[in-house]
Amino acid sequence: MNRQTTLFTELETGILPKTITKRVQSGKPSTDVILSAAVSGNAELFAQIAELHLPKGFVIADVTYGKGVFWQQIPTRKYELHFSDIHAKTTRDPIHQIEIHNQIDCRNLPYQTASLDAVILDPPYMEGLFRRDVEHLAGHGTYAAFREHYSNGQATLQTQEEPKWHEAVIDLYIKAGIEAKRAQLKSSCNSNSIPKSSFEIGVS
Repeated sequence: MNRQTTLFTELETGILPKTITKRVQSGKPSTDVILSAAVSGNAELFAQIAELHLPKGFVIADVTYGKGVFWQQIPTRKYELHFSDIHAKTTRDPIHQIEIHNQIDCRNLPYQTASLDAVILDPPYMEGLFRRDVEHLAGHGTYAAFREHYSNGQATLQTQEEPKWHEAVIDLYIKAGIEAKRAQLKSSCNSNSIPKSSFEIGVS
């Protein structure tokens, strides 16, 4: 008699097996657990993500370097790093002593196909930074830091055919993601293209 038949018999007769003692969680963790959700600064969170997804020796390109906050807590010489931005805020990373290549569009990277292990992507995500008039740019008052980190303070030149407002942000992310996938090794494309939004809500 199989277990399913036995169970039905027990239910019909009212004779049930002895109650199994419920397991009670106890003890202390013995490993250095990285939580799936955490609140902290960009440098601290990115260091945790790197430990999870970026093995030592990876060839990594940060194609929207900005001010290099992501790399402030990454050990030197752990990876082969390449830094670039379309409007670089500085010329050299002060910690890793690596040149920042300027005027590099994340939608048109200089890397050969399947030459990178990981791509770090953090384009502007505020539609207010994609305005045709400088007077209409976002980032005034208490939001000035957003313009400082994500914009060169200039208007965006657009043709009538190009998307505007939030559609321009989506268009940028799609094209940058496609280009990142092209430059990555096929074996790492599924998990190692890491946009900033990934570690705000969870790594994709």
